[in-house]
Amino acid sequence: MHRSRLEQLPPELLSHLLSFVCLDSLLSLSATSRLLHAFITSSALPTYAAKTLGARTPFTLQHLPFHRRAPWAQRAQWGERTSERWGAWDGRGAVVSPWTGGKCLPVVKLWEVDHGVGTVLVASGRELQLWATRNDGNLEVIPVVVPLPPGVAAAAAAGRGAAAPRGALDDVTSLASGTRPGEVVVARHSGLVQRLRVAHHADPARRRPLVLEETARYAMPGPGAGPAADGKGATAVQALHSGGGLLAAATTTRLPPPSVSSALPSSSSLTASATPLHTLATSLSSRAAPKSHAVTLHALSSPWAPASAVLPFAAKPWAVHLSPSRRWLAVGHTGTAPLSLLHLDSTGSPTGSPALALARTRRPTSVYGLTSPSPLSSGWANPDETLLAALYDSTARVYDLRVPVPGPASSSSSWDDAHAAADDERPRNEVLRLSDPWSDDAAYALALGGPQGAVLAVGSARNAAVRLFDLRAPAAPLFLLVEAETQREAKARDRATARGITAFAPGRDRSPVYGLAGEASRFWGVTERRGFVLDFDAFPRGGGAGGRRWGERVAYVGHEEGGGGTLRWMGE
Repeated sequence: MHRSRLEQLPPELLSHLLSFVCLDSLLSLSATSRLLHAFITSSALPTYAAKTLGARTPFTLQHLPFHRRAPWAQRAQWGERTSERWGAWDGRGAVVSPWTGGKCLPVVKLWEVDHGVGTVLVASGRELQLWATRNDGNLEVIPVVVPLPPGVAAAAAAGRGAAAPRGALDDVTSLASGTRPGEVVVARHSGLVQRLRVAHHADPARRRPLVLEETARYAMPGPGAGPAADGKGATAVQALHSGGGLLAAATTTRLPPPSVSSALPSSSSLTASATPLHTLATSLSSRAAPKSHAVTLHALSSPWAPASAVLPFAAKPWAVHLSPSRRWLAVGHTGTAPLSLLHLDSTGSPTGSPALALARTRRPTSVYGLTSPSPLSSGWANPDETLLAALYDSTARVYDLRVPVPGPASSSSSWDDAHAAADDERPRNEVLRLSDPWSDDAAYALALGGPQGAVLAVGSARNAAVRLFDLRAPAAPLFLLVEAETQREAKARDRATARGITAFAPGRDRSPVYGLAGEASRFWGVTERRGFVLDFDAFPRGGGAGGRRWGERVAYVGHEEGGGGTLRWMGE
């Protein structure tokens, strides 16, 4: 059989040519011959899906069971349509789960509960939940149970070792990925850091929860790595992050307070009591006790081993982030140089060189959130050398770690000079600064998602507001708010006048957004009262009449350069 000239091209050249072809042409071309059909299905369509929406990145298709079994043609169509929805969003979102225990400081994380099965793991207080997507596209909230280890449970039943069960049941402060699917690292308010793994999978039909069992506890340094004498944890863990086989933890240790016994009156009625006295003096002394701050590095697969490095900090560290290739460690803390970078050697230990200050501010501020692009994201040229930070001064900043920065954090620069020429002067390594032009609320969390992992979501400190920026074109509108125009006309509009939007999470909370997690078609978030999702998926969910989309419509503000902001309530 005679082969066409196109079929006679070398595979690498054919693949390069097909990378410039639109999806409709690829599908039509795949129907012309068996050879082209096999090549386009196995190579061109997966490449197209990865190019348009980053469909090879984790949690892009894993959270949609019906897409895991779909052919690449359908996956590419889903990627293209979902990418278009980011440019024509209808303000769709939903409340996933209100917290049953009242107000709390929740934590959210994308988690691979099994190989190839992506879910969302949420901690609200001491409770854990799993948000899973069913085959029909709807969400399901699955409770998670963490039983006490057998030895601890027996001691608790016998009335001994009350401190250990208390620590194992305290509120969760941070979550990190384990060494394999179905494994997670949990930090609690008592300072306990546990490694949990799936013992029994959930069975929603029989109302059986997901059961996680404790397999090990990480050895945290500092005095009183467990509960202190007053029953409260002497060492608290603010943040965790894992990467490259390492686990980084931001800790604060409360040192023993000075004795106040000399200030108490000498009375027989006081000294005769065998129980400790809880007076105002002792309470204030305990609260004002000195504290030490540190960032520790552990071998992720060896929780029983002591920390491989303990890095002291003068200010409280709020966020830590490890490079996927474990080449560097970023620490967000408080001060005029609130973001520090430490280089790691091939073994994952600090090189010994002083920490570099990536950010400098005239007034003290804090860095509350850190992230970096996925190594598989097609929209980033150097994801391992890119760092994004959320600051208390309401800004989100992008840093290129390849650019040289000044020396140690104690050195001065023009950015820290009181006589700087302009307030908007930036360090050389800061390539982008993003903010809401109509709000100075602090930024508490951030996450990357959307097409090619290039949409940045920033959680603000009030009104459950989520700021969305498209980093591929920060001066272009993230969403076109079109009413009378058709989609084709909307694409032809000049996109150089808008800055992005600020969406208000469903539920009308006034609280901060404490955590965010992003994927290709959805952003997940948590406030002090509930968890929510902002949905950008191309396919309707729920099977409602007329193909209505799943969820409710939310309010958002569109920012246009020179035109201010326009509040749009997209209610029915």
